[in-house]
Amino acid sequence: MSTSQFPKVLPTRNPIRSGPVPPPAHLEEEEAGLFKSIVNEFRIDDAGSIELLVTAMEAHARCRVCRETINKEGMTVKDRFGVLQPHPLLKTEASARGQYLAALRALNLEPPQTEPSVRLSPHSAPIRQTFRSYRSASVQKGPRTAKRWMVK
Repeated sequence: MSTSQFPKVLPTRNPIRSGPVPPPAHLEEEEAGLFKSIVNEFRIDDAGSIELLVTAMEAHARCRVCRETINKEGMTVKDRFGVLQPHPLLKTEASARGQYLAALRALNLEPPQTEPSVRLSPHSAPIRQTFRSYRSASVQKGPRTAKRWMVK
């Protein structure tokens, strides 16, 4: 069968709907509101971007639920021996936050800026620079030879 029998169709970008895209039903109220505001502000209307945004909102919901649970139960829990351990949801929260931010970056959107909880002092930059120069100076350059690495 020859390919000339089929008409050549070029892909075009068609909007999903003529109106605003509603948020999926499974998203909770906070994520649904965020979904609406992002879609309206950035005029997202193609299927791939909508799917990526839904994934971002699901990760946001997971992160929020983990944070609420950690706030309620505390940052640490006792194990079976009574020793304090980090809360198991801390890793899940960090992973969900990373997924959320990665999806926003894939959409070329900037995440909302929040005030950092820890501020570096203006004096920390020289300390970091000193550490970098110390670290790079401690690396020996040149070929490894038996004499160079022998202990005297």
